[in-house]
Amino acid sequence: TEWKMTPFVKNYDNLVNALKQQGKDVLVWNYDWRRPVEEIKSNLNTFINNNVGTSEKVDLVGHSLGGLVARVWGQDNNPKMGNIITLGSPHDGAVSAYDAWSGGKVSDKFDAAGIAMNILLQLNRKNTNTTVETIHNYSPVVGNLLPDFYFLKDKTGAVNKTDFNSYLKSKNQSMIFTGGWINPVAGIGQLTKEWIILGDRTIFEKMLGIWPEGVPTKYENGEGDGTVLKKSASFAGQDFYQLASNHGYIPDKSINYVLTTLGMNTVPVVVSNNNLENKLVFYIGSPAEMNLTCGIDNWKSSDFLVVDVKNYQNCQLKLVGKSDGTYHLVYGLTNNENSWGYVENEIKNNTEQLWKFDVSQNNLLLDSNGIDLKALISREIEALKVEYPKNKLLLSKASDNLNSNRWVMLSADILGFRNVVKESKRTDVIFGYLKIIMSQEYLKTGKILAGLANEKMKLEKLAVGKAKSAMTWNAQNYLKFVQYADEVSDAWKNNDYPRVMAASIVADAYYAGVW
Repeated sequence: TEWKMTPFVKNYDNLVNALKQQGKDVLVWNYDWRRPVEEIKSNLNTFINNNVGTSEKVDLVGHSLGGLVARVWGQDNNPKMGNIITLGSPHDGAVSAYDAWSGGKVSDKFDAAGIAMNILLQLNRKNTNTTVETIHNYSPVVGNLLPDFYFLKDKTGAVNKTDFNSYLKSKNQSMIFTGGWINPVAGIGQLTKEWIILGDRTIFEKMLGIWPEGVPTKYENGEGDGTVLKKSASFAGQDFYQLASNHGYIPDKSINYVLTTLGMNTVPVVVSNNNLENKLVFYIGSPAEMNLTCGIDNWKSSDFLVVDVKNYQNCQLKLVGKSDGTYHLVYGLTNNENSWGYVENEIKNNTEQLWKFDVSQNNLLLDSNGIDLKALISREIEALKVEYPKNKLLLSKASDNLNSNRWVMLSADILGFRNVVKESKRTDVIFGYLKIIMSQEYLKTGKILAGLANEKMKLEKLAVGKAKSAMTWNAQNYLKFVQYADEVSDAWKNNDYPRVMAASIVADAYYAGVW
């Protein structure tokens, strides 16, 4: 009900404090960044009307999307408008938005936006939705941030002249610069995506409806802050201020420009540490508190934990119930998009649950430590019986195999159910738990399901001949197969044979569901 600053984001503290030290009335507005720009602008207008008198003017300072919203608000020629200062704002859009909107690629930057989007995707993915569909449904603002300039080329170098962002284009075409009301700041000195070179899609990408214009094969960079091009942040051809900075440091590095523009005194500037590379991230939805221990280090939080990976090989996450209910735990590594995962469970007040995380090999793998994973699988199966009563017989068979520890037969049951009803969210969770159980139970052995290393190539060949009969659902099974087959390879390299066996069985189950 109330939007607050994400706890680990410190990018704005120095700027806010510098403004407050001038003796001015400073209002900080946190908002729902997922919504379309017009809706955010309307909410900003309501906030201003509720907090600024009719005879007063307000100066707006906004970073990134915040600056774009402030500028769009200013275009209404509101009588309350003073100066508007935009810091690294994508007035002409950002090329990286295309990766998320068209391909579901959240971020290749280690930033707060990437963390927030990964958590959003884990919490909100529906059964048959692809990552692209989830982004479209739950973060429509990404579509408003697509470039309004040409940025796609095919492999021959020809430019795709499709207009992707009619919203920004119309706003920019109606922009009036006279009066000096807008003061853009652009970061420079960082390689920033300017052109995407496209290649052909695989049959599975076509089936899933992702990368409709083609798959990015490489990027050509231009001048910018690493996220937003200079030409987008500066309104090319207009007066602007530029500084050497990446996207996250701009609020700190532009403090004295902001103060001078607003007629205030300059101050000594200290740049915050906002480096989010190679971080462990945990997010907990109440009613529990997290206590994380990695080596001799430990942390505590009731919402977010963002910590350096360092040389940790494993971590223990203790959850302490603050009331009775269901908790929702999201975890991942900032530099590995495939490491993100989600679990939920019941917890009671003042009780504890312990999860183990393997953080080796640039990944974050969930394990259990005393938690009854069979009970969690049973919980998911019982929930599926309620949601799909017509399939209760098949799910009861799965329950029998679960109770008898017949893991391979249970995998086949869950896959059969999954393919009949096209359910993915709970069945993916079940397969994740199954892998952990089997990893714990298999003794170290050289035995491995043969041929998995070549299955992806084999499957691509199969796809060519069966494309006409393929369905989107089969493609989703394929993508999960690839994920677990890759884990088999990683585990094999690390001589982790129990995990090799477990991941192989799960990969094989998904593979069987492709055709």
